[in-house]
Amino acid sequence: MATLPGAALRTLHDWLGQLRQVVTDATEEERQRREPNAATPAAPGVPAPRSAPDADDAVDEPDPDLPIRLQPVIPHRYLTSCLEDGYQRAAGLVHAWAGPGRDTPARLYRRLGPLGVGSPFVESDEWVAVLRWDPDEATPEEWGRGQPRMESLVVPDGTGLHCLHRDGRDELLACFDAASGRWLPAGS
Repeated sequence: MATLPGAALRTLHDWLGQLRQVVTDATEEERQRREPNAATPAAPGVPAPRSAPDADDAVDEPDPDLPIRLQPVIPHRYLTSCLEDGYQRAAGLVHAWAGPGRDTPARLYRRLGPLGVGSPFVESDEWVAVLRWDPDEATPEEWGRGQPRMESLVVPDGTGLHCLHRDGRDELLACFDAASGRWLPAGS
């Protein structure tokens, strides 16, 4: 049996509530995708429909000359807990990294569709955090191919925690060290 301090238990409770909402939203979005004539629900927490592609979306596709790297977006409020408490689990829409300078918060939001009432993300975000890693033999083959997939996972050793800025900068903040169960600052 494990015990958790009150603050960690509250953070875990909040994270599980967020995960429940993300899974519910993803399920509804998938139902709507499969039923194209279904009316768009007005319920809180349902992601806003993805906007029509524009010229800026051309860079949303992963660079075909790069190996596949996977990433989910991390809500801002979990960044501090991730770094300070060494969270080893993550949940979100796992998708392929597009390549250097190709991802920005707005592009990711358009591609993934997480905006809407109750979302922790807003179109005007100056930055967004992502976890990024190289798939290995244990990674399901379908991850990173086609549509993003809602997944819960144990953070792989060597995973980078990146900050994607509105101007296209991609800043490595920390890397996960599975042996110590900690996020180590970039460059250490």
